[in-house]
Amino acid sequence: MVVGALRSKWIEAVRARGVVVETAEIVVTDRNILHTFRGTDHVRVPSSRKNSGGRAKIAPLDLDWYRSLPLHLATPKAVLLDDTGKKPTVLLVFDHPDRKLRLVLELNVPVKKLNGVFNTVVSGRVVSPDDIRADIGRGIELLEGKV
Repeated sequence: MVVGALRSKWIEAVRARGVVVETAEIVVTDRNILHTFRGTDHVRVPSSRKNSGGRAKIAPLDLDWYRSLPLHLATPKAVLLDDTGKKPTVLLVFDHPDRKLRLVLELNVPVKKLNGVFNTVVSGRVVSPDDIRADIGRGIELLEGKV
């Protein structure tokens, strides 16, 4: 499902750093949803990230917030480029009451069912602003906004 688009200034900022984006469209696939909510009550998929009580170690996104993803994609608090993995990704950071949320967008992903290449929302988590700030300069660059 197409849920949004990269802003042209994000595409230009990423291009200036050597990454060519093939399309502005942002999609979410069934696989992305399963990955985002793995190990939670929302999606019963085995997860290797469990604490001793068998619950997910990671703080998952609020399901109601995620259902409104197209609205949120238009207003991130910060946009970062993460060049620490095999492929560059865009990190979108959002304000949420008493916390920050981070979405990971993988760029230029072939999506078989859509017969094309898109930017996919790979995962999302609740994060600490201090953790995000600590990562900036270590292969993660702030493109827009504030953390």
